[in-house]
Amino acid sequence: MLANQGHAIIMACRNVQKAIPICRQIIAQTDNAEIEVWQLDISSLKSVQNFAQKAQNENITIAALINNAATMNPTCTLTAEGLECTMATNYIGVFWLTQLLLPQMAEEGSILNTVSLMSRFVKPNKQILDFPPRKYSRMRQYSFSKMALLYFTAELHKQLINKNIRVNAIDPGVVNTSMLSMQKWFDPLANILFRPFTKEPKNAAQITLRALASSQNGCVFSGKSKCKQIDNQILNADYGKWLYNETDKLILKIIKSQNNG
Repeated sequence: MLANQGHAIIMACRNVQKAIPICRQIIAQTDNAEIEVWQLDISSLKSVQNFAQKAQNENITIAALINNAATMNPTCTLTAEGLECTMATNYIGVFWLTQLLLPQMAEEGSILNTVSLMSRFVKPNKQILDFPPRKYSRMRQYSFSKMALLYFTAELHKQLINKNIRVNAIDPGVVNTSMLSMQKWFDPLANILFRPFTKEPKNAAQITLRALASSQNGCVFSGKSKCKQIDNQILNADYGKWLYNETDKLILKIIKSQNNG
């Protein structure tokens, strides 16, 4: 894939110890030594800042930023900074990382955000960044986080459309990963009946490669050949601008509190 094509790659990983052997394996298989593992816990604003600062210190020019991290917590769990973990991982951390790395994006660079069809099952909600814990549902919160990411993708696309930076979304569908486990009694049955019909990660990654190679902008890539513009109802919604501003204010409030502490 990208490594085979000789690109320099930074693997941004929460668990560095698990990632290093995989990195070494990729290097051995591709003869591409320009692959590194950097620590990043996308749910932590502090970790995001440290990662972005390292990229700045090393004068990294970014040709493509692929935001792919995701989680679906079974219960309402807060990060050290007081953010709900699913929303922090799937949306807020991605928002902040992208903002911090924008100055280092190459001309004609590409930003890809991994969305989900689950976003279709929820509607814009102005409590999205401060949802009552007593109403927590893992599927609903995951859906809200992916909806927020789609609106962010649309808003960022509008902001960067005249700056030669492409902003697209990728929807890989249901991928055979550990995130599918629900920690319920029916997991073994689901593994037999459901998992065989999911995509393997290698196949899902083909959508990412297709999006990177495309000149399309403001689109959602899915399936083997599907590519469609982000829905105008999302692109032109006041909610996208509202959510963008509210997310920015929330992050700056937390950062200010950390600096004062």
